[in-house]
Amino acid sequence: MTSLPREILLSRILAAILDLSLAAVIGCFFCFLAYWALNLDFFSLESLRLGVGSTIGFYVFNSFFFLLGAGQTPGMYFTRLRLESEKQRESIPVWAVALWIFLYPLATLTLVGLLWGLLDPWRRCIHDRISGIRVVSFVEPVSAPLPE
Repeated sequence: MTSLPREILLSRILAAILDLSLAAVIGCFFCFLAYWALNLDFFSLESLRLGVGSTIGFYVFNSFFFLLGAGQTPGMYFTRLRLESEKQRESIPVWAVALWIFLYPLATLTLVGLLWGLLDPWRRCIHDRISGIRVVSFVEPVSAPLPE
């Protein structure tokens, strides 16, 4: 078993920032549309609560949809990362994806999960180990130009 470079943790952080930013933009957009349609104050405390709730809801929905369908979120696609089971020949169970999604914010906010990844040879953070998933880097093969 070979180890992965530490730079993959930076790619994971960038992927998370992209995914959370996408969720925040879409959550705020839906919140703005709802308050505009109902002719309410967009800059109120209630609007902030709705915006945070819709952002969290969209993040969870987005993560489930893309991770179960493609094994990667849009941020992971951009940074060339994907999820795979620790047992490489098996598909990732739904419960493992759910556990990974819900443990991810806890592991990142406490920084314990990310620091754990520095010590692990496969750069698995604590939420990866608990859910039996690992994040790996992939590079799509480059096709040679066709002869004319």
